[in-house]
Amino acid sequence: MKLGIILASLSFASAVQACKVYQHCHCYNSDGVPNDSATADVCKDFGELRDKTDGDRTYKECYFYRFNIFGSQGIGNCEMRKSCKSKGATGDDSSCRKKILW
Repeated sequence: MKLGIILASLSFASAVQACKVYQHCHCYNSDGVPNDSATADVCKDFGELRDKTDGDRTYKECYFYRFNIFGSQGIGNCEMRKSCKSKGATGDDSSCRKKILW
């Protein structure tokens, strides 16, 4: 019984750790191409839409970062993934960079 609780706790802890907070995120379609429209729709309520160039591709990404006495605020990658899907992005995930450590 105790082993089951410990395994369940470890499983829950690893699932919680999979969600992180970042400064920049964007939505993807299932073909691997960034979805600028979905990214703009997700970002309009809280962040700043910026252009990002990676190689020969330029796409939109959402930027949000605040630091105050209570710590840092940014974009949660798990929430971003859900929001991208709700705005029409067909990819399985979103892409985020510049992880906020605290």
